[in-house]
Amino acid sequence: MSQKTFEYHSISTYSWFLPQKKIVKKFVHDLVQEHQERLKPFGCSRISPCQLLKIWPGEPAGSIIQKKTQAKNSLLQIFIDNCLQILRILNLEAGKLQKLDIFLREKENLLRDIIKNAAIDAADLNIRATTTIPKLSYKNTFITESDIVDVAVEEAVKISLWHLCWLVSERELDLLKKYRNPFSPLMEIFSLGLWPLGISQKDYIVLVPRDTEIVEEVF
Repeated sequence: MSQKTFEYHSISTYSWFLPQKKIVKKFVHDLVQEHQERLKPFGCSRISPCQLLKIWPGEPAGSIIQKKTQAKNSLLQIFIDNCLQILRILNLEAGKLQKLDIFLREKENLLRDIIKNAAIDAADLNIRATTTIPKLSYKNTFITESDIVDVAVEEAVKISLWHLCWLVSERELDLLKKYRNPFSPLMEIFSLGLWPLGISQKDYIVLVPRDTEIVEEVF
């Protein structure tokens, strides 16, 4: 098994949105802080505190969409975009961009199917008739838990591909080795079954699916 295949296989076996019975709050907070620390070379200068919120049931669907919109427009997302742009330029200059894009496209739909099925189970929903996830518009629309599943899946797929892109690139691009993968902490959060949503109202929001006990420390 090649290293790239191993990395993809590892991600595909995550407990997507199906967390352990107990989640240690400090561990999640530390991962959120580490993610932001690793974005400092790309412009991040402020570390936002972490806030854990329950979903399915818990935080209303409309509130989640509002928080996701705020996260998408946050400064932190600009720093992530800076990071991705540098990653793309380095691969382009090294003549590796086309091969990398092909690899990521091959994995995208496979990951989406795995993650979507897990998210549907986590939210206790029935599988929808559609085979593809639509581009959602939330203006004047009643937002349902199914819509939140769609958003969760797309976010998980997107960040997983960013992570795979970094892992593949850092082995072949010497200039990248001076940085630390900023997406690795997010993948650790996903591996716990949680959803790192992003920054909303000055807090970094992590969503915790149902039937999860949040504890202060390990006893």
